[in-house]
Amino acid sequence: TKMADQKRELLDKMVAERVEVQTKMADQKREFDKYIKMAWISIGKRHIGSVSSTTSGMQSYSYAAYVPPEAKEVLIYVAGYTGYNARSQSVEVTLETSEDGVRYTKYFYLYHYPQDAVAYNSENMFFPVTRDRCIYVKYPEGKPANFNYYQLDLFAIGYRHIVNP
Repeated sequence: TKMADQKRELLDKMVAERVEVQTKMADQKREFDKYIKMAWISIGKRHIGSVSSTTSGMQSYSYAAYVPPEAKEVLIYVAGYTGYNARSQSVEVTLETSEDGVRYTKYFYLYHYPQDAVAYNSENMFFPVTRDRCIYVKYPEGKPANFNYYQLDLFAIGYRHIVNP
């Protein structure tokens, strides 16, 4: 009958509109998920420790007080400076976390020139959040030759809930 055909046509139109809305929502969710994977949450500049010319070997620095337990990655700001040295020289610092035997290692390079001044270097580094919620920093053993002064400051500045692909 004509009325049954009209009902069926109206129902088909409603189903098609619903499918279109669901498709748009799924597309928007994919875009949102992509954004969330790239986004990080700022926590300000929270000092978690310093390594200086009197420190050598592996040291641990906890960010647990500033980063919530559900975070997947922590953003660490590393600021280093050297100064008042007799000749040009460099030092490479190792920063890492580890979980279940897997090490996540990054490197930070400091270089100074023969001058009565201070040279600076800084970097933002994402690390996986591990159970111990610490960053480990290793300066070369002993004070590097001709480094009259150097220091590395570590700050937790943010985190992410989803690991960036």
